[in-house]
Amino acid sequence: MKIAILGWGSLIWQPKNLDFDKELDWNSGGPYLPLEFSRISEDGRLTLVIDLKAKEVQTLFAISTHSILKDAISNLAIGSNVNRIGYYEKSNDTFSPTNFTWQKQIKQLDRPNCVN
Repeated sequence: MKIAILGWGSLIWQPKNLDFDKELDWNSGGPYLPLEFSRISEDGRLTLVIDLKAKEVQTLFAISTHSILKDAISNLAIGSNVNRIGYYEKSNDTFSPTNFTWQKQIKQLDRPNCVN
């Protein structure tokens, strides 16, 4: 299974140990989501996050080198927590969290399974 990683902010310019196809790199064409610098991270940095009051901007995507969703999520969560990683599994049409507001935007994309 191909897994796309949706990205914005520091994940793009500082992917650290993220396992993704670096030859293909980050691509435009992700869903439009309302993103704003609205949170202070644990290390004190101002962080770009989904914010209901923000203007919607287009996200980027990269293809994970993992083919198992659980492994891609674990890799993305390095330095964070797997409970903070949402996903859409196209094969069984499920979202986590189930109440993710932008499901329609994600489903409209002609992309592989998406993680973020």
